[in-house]
Amino acid sequence: MNFRKVCRSFRIIMDMKPPTPLKRILVRFEANYSQLWLDDGTRVPERYSSRYGTPDERANREFDNYAIRYMSKAYCWNLEDVQEGDCKVTRGYRAKILKNANHWELAMNDLTTALKDQKAVLDEIMIENKSLDNFGELELKVKALTAKILVKKVKIVTNYSNEEAMILPYIALEHIEEVEIEMKDRKIELRSKGEKRKRIQKIVETEVWKRAEIRTLHCHSKTAFPLDTLMDFTKFNLRLEHFNSSPNSLVKTVQQLITSPILECVRLGSSTYPSHTMRTKVIAAIGATEINWMTHRVRIPNSEELFEIKFDSNDRLSCFNTTRINVQN
Repeated sequence: MNFRKVCRSFRIIMDMKPPTPLKRILVRFEANYSQLWLDDGTRVPERYSSRYGTPDERANREFDNYAIRYMSKAYCWNLEDVQEGDCKVTRGYRAKILKNANHWELAMNDLTTALKDQKAVLDEIMIENKSLDNFGELELKVKALTAKILVKKVKIVTNYSNEEAMILPYIALEHIEEVEIEMKDRKIELRSKGEKRKRIQKIVETEVWKRAEIRTLHCHSKTAFPLDTLMDFTKFNLRLEHFNSSPNSLVKTVQQLITSPILECVRLGSSTYPSHTMRTKVIAAIGATEINWMTHRVRIPNSEELFEIKFDSNDRLSCFNTTRINVQN
């Protein structure tokens, strides 16, 4: 089969496959190229690149530095040695042009090969689909594995509104600690709150989500978030890129959180910095008592407990942290 021939040629590049057990696997698919990083934890951090920018910006630079890049002719349009139907594969100074190959299939094949040869529990697997229409092919390959993926943290970044449904069923439950779903959804925007509700309901009903200790949803959409879908969980992180744009929306969100009978800890975040006026309005609306300018407390009626609300901001991420504590604390 031509597929196997391509893989044999590709081993020249895949000699970089780490001999030690992998720590992380990160893969990103775009329309014209893909990237795959098989991280065994032995890399030497760049001297300067890790010092500047936000955590996301630093992570992206590191990913670009270490990932294998699979590039189609459309991406390498100015290179004469790359013909239509070719795929140029590079990592660092090494490069090879493969005939009759496409970038996403090579990346998927090597991702699933790494998972098939998995010798230890991964610390993290991150899968992002930025603009690949053929992403559904990955589910078929992952489904064909003889065992589920052993990993502590899984992060899925979506742009087509359904990628998490293709991955979460194939994550093993034994070692899962953290699940993060970042919904960019720039290719297929969820137009209504009802559509978003159905999707999130499917996520929170998965065994992987229920089993994880740390659960994070990160939504870029301006569509109102159905907070009630998360209220059966004692702990979760919710990052809404647009919640600070509406004071009333923020007030309603915090009010709903502090009425939960089971809530223990929630981190409600946004990259938009809320104004002092907006924070003051929230605190006044919930009747909180000021402990200091960053910390307020709300007593829970008929209870020995209260909610402590702390505001913090760093690395361009502002958060309202709501935690249930005992009155004696």
